[in-house]
Amino acid sequence: MSEEWQAQERRYQSNSSLRTFTKIEIPSWQDIAGITQHPWMSRQRLENEYAVLTYIGKMTNIPVPRPYSLESVDGCLTLTTEWIDGVPFDDLDPGIRSETYLDQYVRSFILPELGALTSHISGTLKGTVIPPRRVFERFPGQWVPQTSGEIFHFTHNDLSQHNFLCNPTTGKVMAVIDWEFAGFYPTYFEAPFWTKPFIEIEDEEEEVERLLKFLGPSPPESER
Repeated sequence: MSEEWQAQERRYQSNSSLRTFTKIEIPSWQDIAGITQHPWMSRQRLENEYAVLTYIGKMTNIPVPRPYSLESVDGCLTLTTEWIDGVPFDDLDPGIRSETYLDQYVRSFILPELGALTSHISGTLKGTVIPPRRVFERFPGQWVPQTSGEIFHFTHNDLSQHNFLCNPTTGKVMAVIDWEFAGFYPTYFEAPFWTKPFIEIEDEEEEVERLLKFLGPSPPESER
């Protein structure tokens, strides 16, 4: 059985028979003012996720969907991965949904696994910088990787409750998904979004300013 739906930045397809899940880039469009619009760094984010799923699958014990393909279809980049037959944590039945369990799972397992992956160069595995959503939604600039004596740790950058697919019966995590923003950054980039539902998350101005201070100024268009 195949299903397809669209959100603000992506089209999605799932096929339960083939057990695949596909993210599809949305083409540029013109708004009512005639201005061309396109999801920010859409292609780079899919390229990054494909690389990250391969990397995390090889380098850690974190459960992630297997990446199958990254290809252009009708001019739109598509990422196809394994279909995980789980339920987002925040959609679990209240009787089995345990925020204490998820917090312990992330702090005792996910963060140490990611923290063991280090680099002296910030940014993604593809050599770009894709900051967390709370940064680019306010400041959709482009940044360059930084080389430093500081050690950067691998971060997911969007460990929200809906990015943990869980067994609907036991509530246990089956896979961590949506790695589009992942890369090597200071550990404070990994905000504890898993501790509360998405609708209760509010970006703190001081935190965003701290991230921007690390990222540095976005280069002018002529220098990109």
